[in-house]
Amino acid sequence: MGRDTFRSFSEDLLARGFYFLNSDDIGGIYSMLCGRLAVRIAGAGRIIPNVERKFKKDDFDRYAMSRAKAVEFDDIRFFVSPIELQIPYKLYLGSDKDTEDAVYLWVLFREMLDGDLLRTVHGAPAGPGGAVWN
Repeated sequence: MGRDTFRSFSEDLLARGFYFLNSDDIGGIYSMLCGRLAVRIAGAGRIIPNVERKFKKDDFDRYAMSRAKAVEFDDIRFFVSPIELQIPYKLYLGSDKDTEDAVYLWVLFREMLDGDLLRTVHGAPAGPGGAVWN
């Protein structure tokens, strides 16, 4: 994403009542993203919930975004990578928080998950806690 496009995107976010948790400096945020870092966006006056935003940097990111799902809240529409990719990624990261996140995503979305996609990415026929994919 070019600097001017990012500035326009940022101005639109701010006008809609959101902010970047990382910094108030839009140029600094853009530099972080170009430096392959992720930034977080939340509603004004809030920290949680928030969304992570990053630029695509490798084949995994490109694959994830090629399968992105649209999410809509009121008049706000954005795209997220499939939960089937987020769960194994969180397990790969391995921290207690990431493992908790993976289990939470599994519990919340297990009835809607694409088991074939999950197995393709994770390489195993079981989910958190050893649950078998349907």
